[in-house]
Amino acid sequence: MLAGILSQPLISHIFSEIGLNRGLTHGFQQLAEFDNRFPDLLSTYQGKPQMMLRTFAQEVLPKLAAVVPHLGVKECFHENWQFYPETVGEVRFVVLARDPRDVMLSILDYGDRVNWHRQLWSDKGDDYIASRHNEVWAQQRAMLRRSDAIAVRYEDICLDPKTFVRLSRFCELPLNKPASASRIIEAYPWRSWEISKHRHNLIGAESVYRWKRESNPTRRSRAFRLGELMQDYCRFWGYES
Repeated sequence: MLAGILSQPLISHIFSEIGLNRGLTHGFQQLAEFDNRFPDLLSTYQGKPQMMLRTFAQEVLPKLAAVVPHLGVKECFHENWQFYPETVGEVRFVVLARDPRDVMLSILDYGDRVNWHRQLWSDKGDDYIASRHNEVWAQQRAMLRRSDAIAVRYEDICLDPKTFVRLSRFCELPLNKPASASRIIEAYPWRSWEISKHRHNLIGAESVYRWKRESNPTRRSRAFRLGELMQDYCRFWGYES
């Protein structure tokens, strides 16, 4: 969602889970939308994230910036995140949190629709999911300590318009409100089933505190279990027990 609401034509574009920091190529179709030569240029460095990011910074980023002045990358996994300031230069980090109980419900929802996602996440069990998310949290804590970063909760973006304004100002974006749900679906059609639940074409309350409304006992139990396994995270971000 973060990538979508901050992407506005001719102003800003946020690449979603493109994987440059891990030397991956699975998201390169997003680059091809700007120039179909970019994927081949960067694929040469598959498995070599530092070289991939250096090439991105030197040969791709200047061309992108000529089209869209504000660029960003949204990632779920942050291995080698330090390579961004080392290779790109000035970088600002948005460290986004979400209630682990709602994270689990989203994982289960996605797994119900996409087999590979279910096999990658929900089928591996709650302990595995918590372990991976706690690894991400350790990386996020390092970002908050060592870089120009802002800490933002998903719930606050959805419920408090001032949070989006604060986020935009931090990123130096001339935006006063999030992109509409239809705009996000246009940019990320593969997630339309998830985004379309936001009514009235706005990002809002439909996707926060879902665990309070969950009636399926198995899903609810797994949601609470993830929260129990991420207690340090919950304490830092103020998620109730």
